[in-house]
Amino acid sequence: MSFSDSVAAPPLRFNHQSRARQEAAAHPRSPVTNHTLFGQPTSRDREGAEVFAP
Repeated sequence: MSFSDSVAAPPLRFNHQSRARQEAAAHPRSPVTNHTLFGQPTSRDREGAEVFAP
């Protein structure tokens, strides 16, 4: 039995959209502004809700 057999893991799937969604959910009140959601620049108000720029 080789070392690679003992640490066999399922293949990783690199889905950058789901990763961005997980990071956004983990930091709902991130102070970072001017990030894009669906290609539109957004900012956040005092309560932390996303405000779409016109």
